[in-house]
Amino acid sequence: MFFLFSTTYLFYQQWKYSFAVVPSSTASKEFSPPTLVGLPSLNVYVPIETGTIHNGIWSVSNKAVSHLQQSASPGQSGNIVLYGHNTPNMLGTLPRIQIGDPIHITTHDGKLHNYIVESISTVLPTDIGVVMPTETEQLTLYTCTGLFDSKRFIVKAVPATSLTDL
Repeated sequence: MFFLFSTTYLFYQQWKYSFAVVPSSTASKEFSPPTLVGLPSLNVYVPIETGTIHNGIWSVSNKAVSHLQQSASPGQSGNIVLYGHNTPNMLGTLPRIQIGDPIHITTHDGKLHNYIVESISTVLPTDIGVVMPTETEQLTLYTCTGLFDSKRFIVKAVPATSLTDL
């Protein structure tokens, strides 16, 4: 009985951050990967690691926010997909973010990329449009929410166009 529960829980832990899709790759090797996400309005600063998809399961780090390897990188046209646990030391306070709040992403080459929250929503894992590639640069940051983490809390942000946006 314990084995069955343990196996089921392990699968659940892996599944809960997944979306029902594997986005096509838009990443380019000429852009530097993200290494740190800052949410100054929430006083949250978390390192970023590469996230991958294996057999439909999205890997999620226990010590960092994950950057979906198949997604774009900061400064590149496309959807930059970042996701992480909804624990206090990760993205647990993300539901308190507001439209207009800044998000800062530092890349491996030391550049700072600034974004402004444009929209906030809660979706089901089957609502795959939020993680699909886009033609213009945008940031999608999400964590789990709802009963048994059955939904995704989604933050969409666009590049800041001026210092007054920050």
